[in-house]
Amino acid sequence: MGVLRNLEENNEYPIIFIGSGMSKRYLENFPSWDELLKEYWEKLNENLNFYGYLSKISREIEKEHQNISKDELTYLTNIRAAQEIETQFNELFMEEKIKVPNLDVQTAYQDKISPFKKSIAEKFKTYQFKEDCQSEIELFTQFIRKAQIIVTTNYDTFIEDIFNYEYDGKITTYVGHRGFFDQTEGWSELFKIHGSVEDPNSIVITKSDYDLYDKKSILISAKLIAALVQSPIIFLGYSLTDVNVQNMISDFASQLPKEDSRKSAQRIIIVERDEGNESILEEKLSDHNKGWHYTLLKTDNFKKLFEELTKVNQGLSPYHVRKYHQVIKKLVVDKGKKGSLDAVLLSPQELDAIEDKIDTGKPIVLALGDKAHIYKMPNAISYMNDYVFGKQEIMTDVALRYVASQSSHSRIPFAKYVKDVDLEKVDITTEEKEKILQRIQNHGSLEEMQNSISRFNRQNYNNIGDILNEEFNNSRKIDLVVYNIDNFRDEEIEAYVKEQIEQNFATSTNQMEKTSLRRLAAAYDLKLYGDLKI
Repeated sequence: MGVLRNLEENNEYPIIFIGSGMSKRYLENFPSWDELLKEYWEKLNENLNFYGYLSKISREIEKEHQNISKDELTYLTNIRAAQEIETQFNELFMEEKIKVPNLDVQTAYQDKISPFKKSIAEKFKTYQFKEDCQSEIELFTQFIRKAQIIVTTNYDTFIEDIFNYEYDGKITTYVGHRGFFDQTEGWSELFKIHGSVEDPNSIVITKSDYDLYDKKSILISAKLIAALVQSPIIFLGYSLTDVNVQNMISDFASQLPKEDSRKSAQRIIIVERDEGNESILEEKLSDHNKGWHYTLLKTDNFKKLFEELTKVNQGLSPYHVRKYHQVIKKLVVDKGKKGSLDAVLLSPQELDAIEDKIDTGKPIVLALGDKAHIYKMPNAISYMNDYVFGKQEIMTDVALRYVASQSSHSRIPFAKYVKDVDLEKVDITTEEKEKILQRIQNHGSLEEMQNSISRFNRQNYNNIGDILNEEFNNSRKIDLVVYNIDNFRDEEIEAYVKEQIEQNFATSTNQMEKTSLRRLAAAYDLKLYGDLKI
């Protein structure tokens, strides 16, 4: 069985390591490590060839380390070069011969900020997507939202930006070694182990940075080993010549249980770009000297790869698993420590009975709420069907309570429940009313809804049929309809919205399509009832 099929069969959310190759694939003018160092070297040394300088360092290292591998030599050369560049750059900055955006000499001195790292942070803070890669980025986004944990050596915010965009939750981000000491949830978390543009001094690039990082790298392995027993690790955007990757794989491989090498190879998957290769080639490989067994996937068809990887589906996304973990922990553990649990939720005998039912596959319902008011809250599908098709099976106060419970980023139709309604007289809490007022402010404008659409999908059409005849994916067609919704007749928009919600909202596993469907329903709602005002 191939490794992709095996992932789908086992249905385990993976741990994903993401390297600079992914940012380089999707972002304009994203530099490699060599290119970044060369750029800064040439700012400081106009008359000395960068590669001549690297050659000098390499010769010095070879004298110090006999029989050093080519990969190790490249790595040590780069981090020593970065150390020298930082020293020169910082000295010139403090002498006011070089400027860094958003940093002055006094602040650099008093706050102990490295001007070199601040300059790198400013460079990577902004980025631009390459043209014609939107559909692949959408699939990549769906894939990383299926990650149990994401670990990256990238400084930029590309991963968290696309993860959080138009999503009903945010990934929890830890920079450097923060989080490896903490009792985290272990779900939907991003560890930026080489630092972030949000904290310039956290950036790992020089020899002294890597020396400190290596001393603490055992924390990374310890954090992930327990999860690795159940979840596979997938490396994206890295090269096997990268010493950091080699070290991480060695750490993981050394902690795996003794087992058949084919089984071990299923746990560690390395994706390597093979330019022009539209298929996905799979090899089971071993490095007996280092104790590795891994699967290598070679492809340039990342769309197909992500389509296969996103088939893993446990019903709840890792974000929602983390969310429920936190709720249960607060309810049972934290309240229990304070002695403020109001009653025993289940007796030991009942727990055994519940466990037996779970083991036999029977559906179990867990109710959380104020003991005096347990409501049957609608879910996304029942709410959307009731709203769009006008069933009126959900009472207004329950509907508004559901609206208030949704993430402030999630777009849903709700205008008919608040239009010309005095919220003060509705039987919901003050906090829920405040959340609804905030939603009116954030999502009460059709123009704002249209401006939230990706710039790739802001094209003008006067006929809805012209959009439907385009060879676009459904998510893009929906966004084009929303962008041009004022150009179409009410009855054809109504028919289109009902058709999309009926056919796709409950069945779609494409998160981008789900987001577009919610935005479609919300835009149609505002077209019917007009913009909302507090």
